[in-house]
Amino acid sequence: MKKILLVAVFMLIVSSLFAQRDYTLHKPFEYKSDTLYMENYAYVADTLAGVRISLYNLQNHPGRGEIAYADGSELYTTRLLEGLPDFYVVTDAMYDYMTKIVDDAFTVQQADSLEGRKMSIELNISSIDGRVTDVYFGFPTFYYYAKIPVSVFREIEVKLKQIIFELTDEGRRLTYCLLSWMQCPTGYVEPTLDPDVPFDGGSGGEGNV
Repeated sequence: MKKILLVAVFMLIVSSLFAQRDYTLHKPFEYKSDTLYMENYAYVADTLAGVRISLYNLQNHPGRGEIAYADGSELYTTRLLEGLPDFYVVTDAMYDYMTKIVDDAFTVQQADSLEGRKMSIELNISSIDGRVTDVYFGFPTFYYYAKIPVSVFREIEVKLKQIIFELTDEGRRLTYCLLSWMQCPTGYVEPTLDPDVPFDGGSGGEGNV
């Protein structure tokens, strides 16, 4: 009996762990919303029509809808980065930094398991101070993103929310700003010393021992 109880407890623990990591594959054409509770945060995984997952923090601001001018003026927008008007400033260096945040949150093994498949990353940006308020991730259920631990997406969200965008006059007129892009992570690679640059023994630099 003790062995049976131990096995049952073990199976419950294992199933709870996988419930936190694997939030994929509901029936076709079914809408499903799962809340994934971690130790200090929770994420919602909305599955639409059994083919696509939207993953986001439970504390995101719901009901914002499409971006629009605060005075009610009509605005045609697209969710693609290159299709948006100049509501904020995104330099090449800033874009490289954002994509590097995504790359570095994954291990190389996790990135390789995606086999080149992309996910969408969407930022809601305050039209008052340029801060990132909400982060959304999107990917098909039948790709391998649903096997990636939620902690990976949490790391990306936390770092992206440290960015403050410079708003244009047009951007300040909006209810909020939106920025999104598609990316397949490459994974974090530990930096190595350039073999062509001799090591100086750690002397002469600030903070060296």
